[in-house]
Amino acid sequence: MNPHKWHDHYSAKGWMVGRTKMKDWRAAVRTWEGDRQVPAAKNNTRLDRNIEAARQAGMMLGVFDEEA
Repeated sequence: MNPHKWHDHYSAKGWMVGRTKMKDWRAAVRTWEGDRQVPAAKNNTRLDRNIEAARQAGMMLGVFDEEA
């Protein structure tokens, strides 16, 4: 998390979270950090789905083991 970006963000919003004045800046930092670390959705592109299908087919044919 970039603390300057976080501070600038909430300063620009008047320290408001939605329509409510921020009550706990530490909790806001924890939430901000958590939101920034959300992993990308798995298998969300055609390529990802094709790779997963090939992996599944390879496992069924015995080409790949389940650990790969």
